[in-house]
Amino acid sequence: MSLRAIIEVIVQLESFRNIDLYQQGLYYLNFRLYHISRGYKLPASPYNFHTYEESSVLKDLYRVFPAQIEDTSFRSRCFLIKYSDEEVDINDIGVFRTEIELSKDYQELNMIFEVDLMFYDLEGRIDEDKIKATIRNPPEFTTACTIQLNVTGSLQGINAFYPIVFDENHCCVANTAFHVVLIDFRFRPNPLLSPEEEALKRKGEILTDVEINLPKTLSQYMFKNATEITPELIDQVHDIYINQLIMAHEKNRKLMEEWINFHIPSKIKNSIPKIPNPLSQREENSDGDSTIGTNASMNSLWRLPFSEREESRDPEAVAEKILMEIQEFAGQMYYLGIQFIDLIKASPKPICAMLQYQFNQKLKDRWGESIFREVKKVEEFALTTDQKIGESHRALSRTLRKTPYYKNLEQIPVMKTNFFPPPEWHPIVFQDIYTKITEDEQTDMQDPWDPTWITPMNDPRIQRKGLHLIVLCHGFQGNSFDVRTIRNQIALLRPDCVLMCSHMNEGETEGDIFDMGQRLAREVLSYIEEWCPGKSLHKVSFIGHSLGGVIIRAALPHLESISEKMQFFLTLSSPHLGYMYNSSKLVDAGLWILKKWRKSQCLMQLSMTDAQNPRDSFIYKLSLEPGLEWFKHIALVSSFQDSYAPFESARIEVGPKAANDQSKGAFYIEMANNILSKITLKKLYRLDVNFKIKGKSIDTMIGRAAHILMLENEPLIQMILFCCTHFFELNE
Repeated sequence: MSLRAIIEVIVQLESFRNIDLYQQGLYYLNFRLYHISRGYKLPASPYNFHTYEESSVLKDLYRVFPAQIEDTSFRSRCFLIKYSDEEVDINDIGVFRTEIELSKDYQELNMIFEVDLMFYDLEGRIDEDKIKATIRNPPEFTTACTIQLNVTGSLQGINAFYPIVFDENHCCVANTAFHVVLIDFRFRPNPLLSPEEEALKRKGEILTDVEINLPKTLSQYMFKNATEITPELIDQVHDIYINQLIMAHEKNRKLMEEWINFHIPSKIKNSIPKIPNPLSQREENSDGDSTIGTNASMNSLWRLPFSEREESRDPEAVAEKILMEIQEFAGQMYYLGIQFIDLIKASPKPICAMLQYQFNQKLKDRWGESIFREVKKVEEFALTTDQKIGESHRALSRTLRKTPYYKNLEQIPVMKTNFFPPPEWHPIVFQDIYTKITEDEQTDMQDPWDPTWITPMNDPRIQRKGLHLIVLCHGFQGNSFDVRTIRNQIALLRPDCVLMCSHMNEGETEGDIFDMGQRLAREVLSYIEEWCPGKSLHKVSFIGHSLGGVIIRAALPHLESISEKMQFFLTLSSPHLGYMYNSSKLVDAGLWILKKWRKSQCLMQLSMTDAQNPRDSFIYKLSLEPGLEWFKHIALVSSFQDSYAPFESARIEVGPKAANDQSKGAFYIEMANNILSKITLKKLYRLDVNFKIKGKSIDTMIGRAAHILMLENEPLIQMILFCCTHFFELNE
């Protein structure tokens, strides 16, 4: 005898957004669901699908082929992608059903979705005639990319949004909601076998331990060969199965009522029939026996315990009665599932948006386990309050990665496999908020959080004031491709932002930084004129990596005409105070060689060897220039492990070396004060990142690895964006 949980999984594909796909053409998504038992894959069966918005192919070229089921796969309708940042409504629902064999200790198995991004290249110009020709001769699609999603907690029920994102070479997002519902328990005479095990069994080669010691009857399974059963045991067994179904039923019924009452527009709400609650009425069968009743407690919807309603103590008879009630609830669950899909079809976008907000909150909380926030009240932003802040952060990171709690963090119900790095390799962020706020203003110190600030899916209910242009600037010897990962992560989280990756200084970063600043300023103004016409531009922000942060500061004096639109300034490992105090002798030697051999004016400026008098140097003159005081938010990201951008220099902070240096320290402190004294903000954000860097290489030896990870580590970029989500708010 084998006990199986029957689980239904509803996949709601709401929309698809191209962020940075390399190729135009036709795409669709292919889903396969399975779980692993005894080392074998046991596939789920897709048995139904729905399309909740029909349209003519001739009128809408995005819908070329309809959704369909193929063997063990559900595939979405096909759609056409032509442009970057293009969003396509998919509006498909696929329904899977699977049986999961429950172990004796009732431990459930995780389910896994394999999602394929399928592609067909239309080769060349795409027009209506080519689409029609493609329809007449259906093409062979190829798999562009495949990812896996882990689904955990299926027996408790799941209603979760997840933005399916593929790899960096296929940067796009499929906004999807997953609904997992326990609908039945089934008792089978034989254990659940995979296709491979079935083949072995037919050959007589199946391992005997798969079927050994299995109960032969239903009562043996429920009561373990007991000849007499107590009321307590009867109620315990009854609750294992019936209460699980009751909770699943009530969870989804109440969720549907919440959707109708709070998240669905009135014009649609009035057309939806009231969802019946079969548990709210006392029913009687033909013999007058009470079956289903009510109770104020969520844990028991029965007027009487099952043992008091069932007189027999015969295990076989009791087991049969419990099975009858399981089947009765299974019928109710099936009916509720039909209503569930109808409700999603009636108002898919508001429902998906509501689940998206819940996902945003869970993701924020999950990232928050690796983010440590501290508020520090200071008189001056340039002065550090902790002489050994870098060393203390490093020690705390080592301790955290070893704690059992951190190694066993709760999983988000639906999540891409390996989305979160293993605990031992997870970056840790220390967010220090330096403030000049008085005691009377302490209530304002909590940074706000609104889940609508992270919006993988465009929600029509959110009204934005205008365009938010974010300019990303690469570093020394870099190009616009270097900031592509940051650009794509912002595009994923904020589709309403306009993103510009600067390229005017590519191949020019050995030269004068003042000239680089002028080129960047011209590029920004030209971009605004072309892509932000009229009064559509509402905010302008800047993100710079390494030298890019310094180039942005050099550009700001030439952008005074848009100073009132400045929103936030964020730099990643940017040497704002140059290389006066560097922690790596190897880097110092490298800088000296580059300055001598390549005659790099940029490196001479950063090392303050471009003038005999320090006050005539580029770095000092730049500290006197205006610009940072225009921004509403400033965040300086650094890493104590990064020797390419000295720790205090990247934080615009006076460290112990400068404070104790009687010769050069005064100039350093002066520059820091010149930059920060103009800032009128009440809060300045400094973020220190601690990496657990894998392996040993020349990059780790010279401290360059952490510098590069600022650009390439996707989890870190998401953590920084979640630290600073309020920077993106347009409606303030």
